[in-house]
Amino acid sequence: MPKLIVCRHCDHFSELPLLSCGQKAYCGFCKAPIQAPKTSSTQSVFAFALSALLLLISSLSYEFISFSMGGIKHSVTLLTAIPTLGEHDAKTLAVFLSLFVIVFPSIILATVLVMYSPIWNKVQLSFARRLTKLLTYAEPWNMSEIFLIAILVSLIKLMVLADIELVQAFGHMAVL
Repeated sequence: MPKLIVCRHCDHFSELPLLSCGQKAYCGFCKAPIQAPKTSSTQSVFAFALSALLLLISSLSYEFISFSMGGIKHSVTLLTAIPTLGEHDAKTLAVFLSLFVIVFPSIILATVLVMYSPIWNKVQLSFARRLTKLLTYAEPWNMSEIFLIAILVSLIKLMVLADIELVQAFGHMAVL
């Protein structure tokens, strides 16, 4: 079924047939390109999600922040920060850190990987619905960017007290 479209350049109305990838439509009056369907971005979304998941995993194992105070140097990873918070009567903060910075982003990235993988077309409809609902429920709870902003604000205040160095995992988390 042809669709009616208006040229952005000359305001001429044109009827367009259904175009496939690689085909382009031009205005019949001014010859300006009207529409060019984009190629499938499935592979790029899959690649970005896989890269982000690998960066998240690597940010857990490498040093996140390194600081020295009074000649004593201490490094912190995200995985060692959670038990440390629990030991210092900040169990709620440890739970929030693990859920909002590690668990929910992992769920989102794993779900996106499944949804944009070749197996998605073979998945049963009931499972696909559940996975899509999981993604919509988990997405608002992804707080990794909020965590990075909070870290940066804290670092500005703590730079007066200690020498602080942002190391590999912080960069991985920032790219994520």
